[in-house]
This record gives sequence, C-alpha cells and structure tokens, in this order.
Amino acid sequence: MRHIIPTIFFVGNLMLIPILPYAHAQAVTYHMRVESYTGSLALYNGSNILVAEHITSSSRLLDKEINTIEVWLHKAGNPTGTITIGIFDSLLNTKKVFGTINTIELTTALKKFTFRINGVYKIGMDDHIGVYYAGGDANNYVRVGSDSNNPYDGTNTYAKRYTTAWTNETSRDLMLSLAYMPEGKGFDIDKAYSYIISQYDPSTGLVRENEHINRYWLWTDNLLASHVLKDRDLALSAKIGNKVKEYSTAYQLQFRHPIASLFNKPAYFKPVTDTNITGNVWASIASSEGQDLECSDYADIAFLKSIHHYNAKQYREARDCYEHGRSMFDGYGFKDKAFHTDGNRYTTYKLALWKIASDTTGYGKEGEGSIALRILALMQDPNTGGVYTHYREDMSIDSMTNVETTALAIMAYNSNSRPSDQVKEDDGGRWPIEYYIIIGMIIAAAIAIVLRR
Repeated sequence: MRHIIPTIFFVGNLMLIPILPYAHAQAVTYHMRVESYTGSLALYNGSNILVAEHITSSSRLLDKEINTIEVWLHKAGNPTGTITIGIFDSLLNTKKVFGTINTIELTTALKKFTFRINGVYKIGMDDHIGVYYAGGDANNYVRVGSDSNNPYDGTNTYAKRYTTAWTNETSRDLMLSLAYMPEGKGFDIDKAYSYIISQYDPSTGLVRENEHINRYWLWTDNLLASHVLKDRDLALSAKIGNKVKEYSTAYQLQFRHPIASLFNKPAYFKPVTDTNITGNVWASIASSEGQDLECSDYADIAFLKSIHHYNAKQYREARDCYEHGRSMFDGYGFKDKAFHTDGNRYTTYKLALWKIASDTTGYGKEGEGSIALRILALMQDPNTGGVYTHYREDMSIDSMTNVETTALAIMAYNSNSRPSDQVKEDDGGRWPIEYYIIIGMIIAAAIAIVLRR
C-alpha cells in the first residue's frame, strides 16, 4: 500500500485534504447550454445545408474558449452521407471541425452527440457554430433540435440557416452546448453513460443493479437511470421510465423515498425498507409512519432534506441541514452514522449529493464542488465507467460499481451552481422592504393631516 502525505488547505472554516496529487477531476465549464426543445430544423440538398448559432459583436460567447460541442440530432427517412459539426464563416468556409458523424448513427428519436477537440478554440465575431449536411432529399434528411423561445442571449446570439443565402432566426437557438472540458484525469461522463446503458436488459425493460447482480431496483436505480439518460438517449430513458410506471400501477406502489427531493417531488425521510415486488424486481420504500431521519445523523439525508426545504422556500431549515451534512466531511468522505455501522467505509454517492445540494441551494463554499468531483473521479472504474459504491480512508476501493451511484455521479457532474445573487436565505421573520415603505407613507400622510388641522 502506498502512503501519500497530503497538503492541507481550507475552504471557509472547513479543513479539506486534497485526496491524491494525481486526481484532477474538474467540472466542465458550459458557456452555452440549450437543451430545451420546441422543434427541429431540416438539413438536405435543395434546402438548408447549414444551421448554426451566429456570434455577433455583442455575443456572450465572444472570446470564450471551448473544446467541446454537444448537439441534438435525429433524422427523417434514411439520409446517407457525413454530417460535419464545427465552426464556419459567413461564406461557409470551415474554420474548425469538431467532429463528423455518419447519418447511419442517427435515429428518428432526438439524441445528444458530443464532439471534442485537442486544445481549444477561441470563439470570434461572425463565427457560425453548428451543423453542415448537403446530402439527402425532402424525404430523407437530418434534423437538428432547436428552441424557438430564444432561451439564450437574446438577439446577441441566435440561430441562422443557409440555403442559397443566410436566413436569420433571431427568436431561435439550436439545442447546442459549448463547453470547455478540463484536460487531465477527470470523471469520464461518456463512459458513465455507457455503463448505465450496458446494464439495460431488454427482457425486463429495466437496468440491473450492476454486471454481477441481476436485481432490478425500480427506485432508486431505474428512476435515476431514466432521469440521466434524458441527456443521452431519450428513447431508452422513456422505455425505462414507462416500465417503472407499469410496475407501480400493477402493484399499486407509491413512490416514497428521500431521493424524490431531487425531482422536486414529495419526499419521505423515514427509514427505508428494501421490498421485493416480484421475481428479481425490487424497490426501496420509505415508511409512512414513525420519525423522520435526522440531518445530524446521515449526510445523504442532510443534503436531500436541504434540497427539499430549499424547494419549499424553507431556507433556514435548508441551510441548517446543508451545514449538518457538510460538517460530516473529514477531507476524505462523510463520517456519519452509516460510516461506523458499515465497517468504517465511506459511501461514494454522498459526495454526489453534496455537489448537487451545494449547486441547488448555493450554500456551498467556493471549491467544495470540485473536491466532490475529484473523489468521484477516483471512484470511477476506468474500463467500465461505473462508479464504486464504497471506499476506505486510504482511497482503496472496497465495493462494486452500481447504477445508482453512477447515475448520481452523472447528476453531480452535470449540476450547475446557483448564481450568488439568486441564493435565498431566511430573513428571520422580517417584513419585505416594500412593507416598511408603505407603512412610512401612511405615517407621513397621517402627520400631514394632523399638521393641517
């Protein structure tokens, strides 16, 4: 066993120990991220051959450095040929190719495709970032997802399409994400998605716990898998989600679980029982009676309750639970009651919940999220992409990978922090400032009436 002496540093008043010097997991920086859909733009010979986001002189993207483009594509009929994703000038000259894909890879279902380059590209004025395809015909064509509600940057950055000349679509943005992926060893999100997809069993319509255990958990595994796959494979996400609903209806199951807070659904924080539904199908179901589990006892409960309270606008309780969870982090993982009863093993998914709760509430201190991602990256199997469920204080693995932990790691990786000016805190019962203004006006009016007498 190797022994590494860590360097201690601080975030706020919390002592943190960088886990290993070769761990470099960092969050992706998204400069643009549009994943909402209202309709698609068609690409084929004789119609549009290029659709792109146009960078104006006032674009928020100007001078941003990117190495990753994510775009949502599907098809109609059976187009043939190659699609190019990259950056073009106004004359359709290619400035930078981020990747190509054969039309055979597309299906009729909308799906996200990711393209990366070595190094970075600095976005310039009058760049056109998008998708080029000049094959097919009116019955066989490529479709690019878009949102006609202008979700990004107003008319400073907007969609354009080229047939024989450019047409501006100033109220539309492509379903396009432009990002910088830090280089070095990090969390491999593509392999994580592939791991979850590889656990899908068509005979049951569900994902199994892992490659060694043929047990199918409706929740949390399959609910989480359905949720995260919306960003990668919409059709498979829907299949899994529909199968969970089928079992819930057939066996009259109520979704009672703390994890419901991640979906802004009614959450139950009472003890959970693993319940066999039928055959190899199981569900973890919280009791409807008894006392709630305490934020001060379990880190996962603390972070899930923090999210629950924040969504319910109970900001004081949200802050209290977040701080309870955060205080259990010892520089390696969370030492809560479960740590001691589980043979002094750290539970990996609690790191993911920490990152998600920090981003959702905005209560995390600078650097906390990157620490969680660093450790999550260490817990990822480099071959399968799955994330191990438990580890020891020396960072040695003491578990198997599973779908639940991997899905939560993906959610943590994709989570975006709340801007500081949008963080809500309890006001201590004080009235809004508008109330004081109104009261002041009433008092002033009353004084004026008295003086006139």
